[in-house]
Amino acid sequence: MRNNFISVIVPIYNVEKYLKKCIESIINQTYKNLEIILVDDGSTDDSGKICDEYASKDTRIKVIHKVNGGQSSARNAGIDVCTSGGEFITFVDGDDYLAADMYEYLFNNKIEGGICCCGIADVSKYKIHDIKLHNDIVDLTGSDILEKYLDVQLEVYNNGKDQSLNLSTSFCNKLFSKKLFGKIRFPEGLLNEDNFIILDILNKAVKVRCLPENKYYYVKRLGSTTQKEFNLRSLDLPESRKTQEKQIAKYLPNSLWKSRVLTLLACINVLALLAAVDNRKNLKSDIVSLYQTVYERKDFINKLGLKYKIKLKLFLSFPELFFIIFHQKLKLTRIYKQIFYN
Repeated sequence: MRNNFISVIVPIYNVEKYLKKCIESIINQTYKNLEIILVDDGSTDDSGKICDEYASKDTRIKVIHKVNGGQSSARNAGIDVCTSGGEFITFVDGDDYLAADMYEYLFNNKIEGGICCCGIADVSKYKIHDIKLHNDIVDLTGSDILEKYLDVQLEVYNNGKDQSLNLSTSFCNKLFSKKLFGKIRFPEGLLNEDNFIILDILNKAVKVRCLPENKYYYVKRLGSTTQKEFNLRSLDLPESRKTQEKQIAKYLPNSLWKSRVLTLLACINVLALLAAVDNRKNLKSDIVSLYQTVYERKDFINKLGLKYKIKLKLFLSFPELFFIIFHQKLKLTRIYKQIFYN
């Protein structure tokens, strides 16, 4: 039946080293009713060729070749050409891969007009971080959906521990009722694109079901859009959190303070990344803007975990010392990534 189809959208850019494993994990799913949309976002390596080769062997695969516009642009192109008439949509990044039964697992627990989520396992060069976060199926409805999302985000970023529920911002571990998107699209030209629209999507869902098993394998590698060090687009993270503040003010105003704390945490993280920039004079206006955002939310310091309390106090009192300390820390981080990633 057409309403049993799942549209799988895969944005692809220069991931030839990982792409075959990704595509193989999709076409070999135990759940077969798939429309697989591979969006080659102007790759300069053999990624586009690999897509065409697989399309010639599997009629479920549709390939889009487009001028490079970024991950959001590629995802949007995939959404716009979904023609299966199916009820469900999901996403995979071109350098990640799936457990063989991921879509069967999600579809068997599907929510009409809602979202079903599984767990994510992190994959580095030498190991797979495959820890189950909870043992039972958890269903959320109404205001509990956004409330729990905010709580999970605070757990991860504030307390420095694994989240307690498979309700992350990622769009890749979720099976969405397609009608939730409507006219909603990912903002183009930005990093952290998921943050900008996840709350709008969650707010429209009649129910969100969180499953315990890890079925999506997220490959941490140097050069991926989520593993790069500071660049100007890193500033999109605080902006995405500010956007979420506006959404929470509309959907869940009593919990706005949680969203403002998340914005504060995002600013602190980006300021720490700025320490890697040798000539910060060119970013003076950006630093001033971040400082203003932090200062407006500094009264939430008691809502922060110890690590972030120290960072915030250090930045507000001794900003130059803050940058010196994190410059050295980032040097060590680069060495670690060279050893364990790629």
